[in-house]
Amino acid sequence: MTTRSWIMVITAAGRKIFGTRGLDLAGHPLMKAGRGPITMTAVSDPPTATVVLDGEIDIATAPAIRRFLLAAISGGDVHLAVDMSGVTFIGAAGIGVLVAAANRARQAGGGLSLVAPSRQVRRLLGVLRLDAILPAAQRIGGPFVAGSAV
Repeated sequence: MTTRSWIMVITAAGRKIFGTRGLDLAGHPLMKAGRGPITMTAVSDPPTATVVLDGEIDIATAPAIRRFLLAAISGGDVHLAVDMSGVTFIGAAGIGVLVAAANRARQAGGGLSLVAPSRQVRRLLGVLRLDAILPAAQRIGGPFVAGSAV
């Protein structure tokens, strides 16, 4: 018997909140290079969702994050704001996942923005000339605004 550690809460405002604790939505374990699970949470209010990532985005966690982001887009959340405030590391695989998700969201008529990326992430995106493809989002009085530039 497999137990899934998956959360879905519908708030009073009608928003759906999905999350994981060490597993992606398909039940696959999310492991950070020997340090434990990464946490992914999505607050969905179609066609918009805020996805909160907490941990390292590396070659070990990138496939699960990709599945999570693409599932959100396929589920109708084509405007994604990805909260990066809890991301402690991002490697090339993680950048690739974000670019792929941004491209898929644009194809679906939406977009993907990064919320609170660290100074190092912003610098890396600038050096790679990806800051236009992965723009920063701003926070206005609480909720994140997907697709907005800072």
